[in-house]
Amino acid sequence: MKVWRGRPAVTLRAVYCLIAAAIALVLIIWTESVGDAAVLDALSDARPWLLLWRLSLLTALLVYWRAIVAWTSKRFSLSRTSETELQKWRWRAGAWLVVMDLVLVEDLLGLLRYVA
Repeated sequence: MKVWRGRPAVTLRAVYCLIAAAIALVLIIWTESVGDAAVLDALSDARPWLLLWRLSLLTALLVYWRAIVAWTSKRFSLSRTSETELQKWRWRAGAWLVVMDLVLVEDLLGLLRYVA
């Protein structure tokens, strides 16, 4: 498998780092200016919108899976068998992302503890 190196990869990593740093800086400034309770209240108010955002991203991933795999196969010179194998992983990957979202983000195990 060909590893993505060179100027585009370095630029992409730099952009990711800058975005992460900007988000961290905004959260720190926001927390310092209004307090922890106000930030938690605002995030809990935004919870339904964040759920909608995550489900939209998951749906886009599943809808465009074939195009993503075709682009990845072309970009990294994958064999035809590897591309076919990746195509088979579509629903498995989607199911695992839903399970991780329910367990980690929505705290399904914590909710079940109160029901039982």
